[in-house]
Amino acid sequence: MISRHYWPHFSIDAACRDARLADALARAGMSIEVLTPRYAASWPEQIVHREIVVHRPLAAPRGAWSVGRYLKLMEAWLIENAHRFDVFFCTHCDDDVIAMVRAATVKSLRTVVLHSGTSAAADHVVWPATRNGRRIGWSLDRADAIVVSWPSIHRQLLAMGLNAKKLHRIDIGVPPTALAAHREDQPASNDSLRRARAALSHVNGDLMLHHDSYVVMACGEMNLLGGMMKLAATVPPLIDIWPDLRFWLVGDGRQRDALHNFFRHHSVRQNVAMPGTFVDFDDLFQVADLLVVPSATDSLESTLPAAVGAALPIVVADSPDTRSFFAGAEEAVGWFTADDTDSMRSAIRAALIDLPARRAWARSLRRKWMQHRPYQSTVEDYKHLLESLVPPPQRLSLPPIDGATKRSN
Repeated sequence: MISRHYWPHFSIDAACRDARLADALARAGMSIEVLTPRYAASWPEQIVHREIVVHRPLAAPRGAWSVGRYLKLMEAWLIENAHRFDVFFCTHCDDDVIAMVRAATVKSLRTVVLHSGTSAAADHVVWPATRNGRRIGWSLDRADAIVVSWPSIHRQLLAMGLNAKKLHRIDIGVPPTALAAHREDQPASNDSLRRARAALSHVNGDLMLHHDSYVVMACGEMNLLGGMMKLAATVPPLIDIWPDLRFWLVGDGRQRDALHNFFRHHSVRQNVAMPGTFVDFDDLFQVADLLVVPSATDSLESTLPAAVGAALPIVVADSPDTRSFFAGAEEAVGWFTADDTDSMRSAIRAALIDLPARRAWARSLRRKWMQHRPYQSTVEDYKHLLESLVPPPQRLSLPPIDGATKRSN
């Protein structure tokens, strides 16, 4: 597996998706190794995460002009270590696909590419504008399979001229969460909730809550596409209505300082926590009362399915991708018009006013989605695709044993 970001925290949704998928495939009996770049010189070149070897021999490119050298080194590493693999699987459609396809051609290996991202951050929107856009398109034409998770993107890739026979739809399933079964209509009275709140307050003092505080959580990258600044604009008027309302913005990015200054300017910094990143979903989802997905460009591939699996009430931006994910259960979540701050604020306010009913809808949605789109089905589809590309091992043809034939001395 070739991943540009591989670590299981909330800051980058694709990193959580890749870590969950690699772990699930390994548990399903497949041998998985991960190749990902180093983003700091102090990082070790190899680690083991959940019994999966993660190779980090190359430093991440720092600009467009360093990508060429990075791709040459990646191609050399793949060729040198190709004898250990049957399939190269790249979890994004960017420059890495070029090196992967070239190395696979040299070593006669099969290649699979996963289309990553949604809306304006989707791979097929980004790669044509890059320096190597044409080479990426050329490499995708030579890949053996391209995995697509969203029907709208499937249609757009077909319109771009990609081979329909190489496109494989694998929907994103909902992962199971043990704590979801313990969510009740009044979670503040739950002993497990109090323990979770106490544990989080010891991790970070900003996460300390009163007994009856409501928590609105959002996860993702703090950048222009992630929607965090639009969510921030809804915070002051909502706190005017609920003075003890808490917002947890989990993640990191270039707009972190701008967000911090915005909340201080509006005198609501004490109501907002920006605790960085986490590696465990369970305690956060157990404590939170509402998850907001402020943009259709982020948090749809890992955070959103995990929140459904945790039976957490959700308010989400309206888009073709989110509509397809909740098709048949649109009434179970709150909707707001994408890029409309007033609509987002109204949706959050309506969800908080009607929170007991929203919790009941969230539990119903979890039960329904665990039956119709469980994560195990996603893993089985990936496993079937990867195994179908590799011929079965050759077996020796042994002559039949004649029971009547006597063994010679």
